[in-house]
Amino acid sequence: MNKLIFVILLSLSSSIFAHKSVVVIPLGGDASEPLHNVIRVSKSNGDFKTLNLALASINNAGDASVSNPYLVVLGPGTYTEGPLNIPAHVSISGSGRGITTLFFPDNQIGLPSLLMREGYVNLNNLSIQIESPANPSSLFLINETNRTEDEDRFDIFEPVSLRAVDLRIFSSSERTPQTIFAVKNALELTDVELNFDRAMTLIDQSDLSKITINSSNFFGYFGGANVDLLKGSNNYAKIKDLNITYFNLLSTFINFTRPREVRIDDSSMTTNRTVSPLRFDFSQGSGFVRIRNSRMDAIELIQSQGRGESVIIEHSILNETLQAPSRILRCFQVVHYNTYANTCTPN
Repeated sequence: MNKLIFVILLSLSSSIFAHKSVVVIPLGGDASEPLHNVIRVSKSNGDFKTLNLALASINNAGDASVSNPYLVVLGPGTYTEGPLNIPAHVSISGSGRGITTLFFPDNQIGLPSLLMREGYVNLNNLSIQIESPANPSSLFLINETNRTEDEDRFDIFEPVSLRAVDLRIFSSSERTPQTIFAVKNALELTDVELNFDRAMTLIDQSDLSKITINSSNFFGYFGGANVDLLKGSNNYAKIKDLNITYFNLLSTFINFTRPREVRIDDSSMTTNRTVSPLRFDFSQGSGFVRIRNSRMDAIELIQSQGRGESVIIEHSILNETLQAPSRILRCFQVVHYNTYANTCTPN
């Protein structure tokens, strides 16, 4: 029986990562037993020639579900796409970074380039290039509705994940600051290389949403208006092995108000400006923040109300000031290149 072979990269349980290379995986199937819910997008000999047409066929079928997921396989090449509406329970896999590229020109009307209304979407092993629209918008909209307190009690999340993706956001002219990822539920980034050249909020979290970032690098340059790179309120964040380098940043790396739980490990956030802090505001409620084995430019903790806030910084390097009410802050083996603005001293 002749086996049909696709040239793709898939995220398996053992996690295959390859930069600008391909992995050949036999998927099986033949004329008598076609592959179920696998759609091929290719410049030739595919089911469709654009991802937009492939996703339209899934949306028209209306049967994607947790028990009936779809896989869209993208062949090598650059695909110029309009705004995409990606339904839940769909995985999109390219043939490798720099081998498969999705290009989104300015859509002129401010629509998100990629809309994931319900989560449970995976984007793997490809490059994405987006021309920042003239009209302000979120380039990725992750879910349309916010999570509720009832959902929060049961820890229900509907994640959208990007794995082994190169993402470049660019603009040919000065544009209004925009948001790359607007997260209303959950976003997971693993092995993501993000480059941007204008004032942008990278991730904007709504109430009760969650972000998970692993083994990723963000690089940006901008000398204009103030902008928070990562911001949110009443949110969850788990960050590990994230490196952010941003030239001429005029505001904050992280600005979280009333964060529920934030963990930052093995990460670095640096800029050529003297003050670009991580800002955690507990003035409206309690929360927990732990920073470990990381290098940060500055940290600012705002106005504890004595409601159980807890901040731990350990085995880390701070380049600039540390400002915080000392009663909520504990420091362990912190190397500091400037002065403490409170009574927290290394233990």
